[in-house]
Amino acid sequence: MSKEILVVLNRKRGSVKAQLTRIKDFNNNPDEKDKIKLESKIDTLKSLRIKLSDIRNEYYEVVVKDSDLERLELEILDLVDDCENIQVRIKNIISKIDLKNNDVTSCGNSFNNIKLSYIQLPRFNGSYHDWFNFKEQFISLTDSNNSLTDSQKLYYLKSTLTGIAKDIITIDDSYTSLFECLKKRFENKKLIINSNFNEILSLEKFTHESAKNLRTLIYCCQKHLRGLKVVGLELNEFSEVLLINLILRKLDKETRKNYELNLASTELPKWDDFMDFLLKRCLILENIQTNNAIIVPSERIYKTKSFLAKLDPVNCVICKQQPHPVFRCKKFNDLSVYERFNSVKRNNLCINCFSSSHRVALCKSSRDCHNCSKRHNSLLCGNFERKFDSQRSQISETLTTLEPKLNVNSDCFKPKQTIPYVESFDNERGEFVGHAKGHSTGVLSTAIVYCQNNRGELFPLRMLLDCGIMCNLISLNVPPCFWDWKVNE
Repeated sequence: MSKEILVVLNRKRGSVKAQLTRIKDFNNNPDEKDKIKLESKIDTLKSLRIKLSDIRNEYYEVVVKDSDLERLELEILDLVDDCENIQVRIKNIISKIDLKNNDVTSCGNSFNNIKLSYIQLPRFNGSYHDWFNFKEQFISLTDSNNSLTDSQKLYYLKSTLTGIAKDIITIDDSYTSLFECLKKRFENKKLIINSNFNEILSLEKFTHESAKNLRTLIYCCQKHLRGLKVVGLELNEFSEVLLINLILRKLDKETRKNYELNLASTELPKWDDFMDFLLKRCLILENIQTNNAIIVPSERIYKTKSFLAKLDPVNCVICKQQPHPVFRCKKFNDLSVYERFNSVKRNNLCINCFSSSHRVALCKSSRDCHNCSKRHNSLLCGNFERKFDSQRSQISETLTTLEPKLNVNSDCFKPKQTIPYVESFDNERGEFVGHAKGHSTGVLSTAIVYCQNNRGELFPLRMLLDCGIMCNLISLNVPPCFWDWKVNE
């Protein structure tokens, strides 16, 4: 029985020796060592030393002769020494690796001393076409950060939500439940596809060439095509032709014309070729607009500026009271023709236009006297005073005959409680009846005015004073003989 146990112990000892040999070969290998593997070898050596101690104790129980026991004990001690030597060598290798890593870390820390701006977390407002982009960025920045707790992740996730996405609430109020609820709510393949399609269809049509608008269109197409690719929709020959025709309808006339000129054959266009054309077109427009913005000094356009000096108004030279023209001066018009003429001469005025800057010989006015066609003002003409006196007497006689006929108690001056309402305008009768809301009416004042026709004749007419009227009306009762034109009845 003891011989069988002795054989088993010898086999155990040989197994330990073989493991030590393999570890020696690993250390002697010139290839670069991995720190984790070296640490695992140290753990193996510790277990081998425990095994050797157990084998030695078992030898003490089985071997009877002291000479045999001494020989076996020396062999076990040699194996233990080998374990210690190998363990020391491995620790030396590990220390060298640590020193090398410390050098790299110290070099990296010098760059880490530079303060960089904080990374702004992505925002999500509930748009379906923005969900996948938000999801990828948030997972890479926050979800995969193992140093953050679930409470911190939940806080960051809630701070990034806006719009309808912010209204989503879960029962557990945990990070995992909220993130899963967002995925179920917005990771809708059908709605994401519809949202991207609608964004492409809603692009505004260009009315003129613009590099800025064209580049915005290119970025918008690339963004939504990437969103469709995320959900598994790839471009094919049919979709490329359909999309090209759709985008062409959004472009201006000149860009469409250039695209047709660049087509070398009648084959179906490719989407990549179409995008290359748009990019080149955008560069051309940017260069043209930049060159137009630069003004060459020799070709610079100088704009003329006009300045107006506002002078204080000068009072009339006749009455010395108000800043009005001489022909509108009441004091001047009350004078006789002889007194007017002397007043003009006394103030050194032009007898034609009443200007103080020149005399009648240098007057540039094209108007002459309306009575005698001579080179003086009508207010200085002797014929005007004689004719005016005769007409004034005729007017006074006419006025005395008209005034008794004016009855202020007539029905036309009495206010009415209601006014008839007519919706249409009667063209045949030439009448228009308006409607004023409410029951109150107002009375417009009248005046008798003296009108002069082209022949210089004065006659009285009763005028209705209405400041809000938009047209000029005359009664058909006025005798046509006073006018040079005929009233259409």
